[in-house]
Amino acid sequence: MGHRANVTNTTVNMIADPNSTTYAMSRSISLGNKENWVEEHSLCMDASCKHWPNATDEEKDLLESNPYYRGEVNYINTTTVGETITWPIPKRSSHLAVLGFVGPECGRYSVAIDPQPFGAKADKMDASAKWLDSDQVLYFASLDPRVDYVNITIIYEGDGQWFAVNSINYQTAIG
Repeated sequence: MGHRANVTNTTVNMIADPNSTTYAMSRSISLGNKENWVEEHSLCMDASCKHWPNATDEEKDLLESNPYYRGEVNYINTTTVGETITWPIPKRSSHLAVLGFVGPECGRYSVAIDPQPFGAKADKMDASAKWLDSDQVLYFASLDPRVDYVNITIIYEGDGQWFAVNSINYQTAIG
């Protein structure tokens, strides 16, 4: 049997404190123009993920007692075409996944990894869908843990009203 490396999963959520005004949960995230990004904290309900960003305590109690209540959603979003969000990629990463929103008002975006993974190209994608939902995989990449990747950058390209990210997940080999 060959040597099997231990791995660790790291998820970086978009907002450390739902009431914060720091625009991002980590100093490692770089935003093109911070003024064009907004932090949101919403309550998510049923399969269509209806959001209640300004719910009162009474409304929250009603939502939480509903069997279709899915919990709180933290995310960062922009409506400005050309805006970017960039994360560093930890050494020895074997994959990464970016999670965010899809929906009828979500638009196109492109993703670039530096350096580009073998066999990959800068991808252009579309977050539009007939339903609104959060925590959907917007991008997934298998990475060679022997390569020192610098970062991943997402650019909002428009054709929608907004673009939003919930989290990024890395799997990193240890040893």
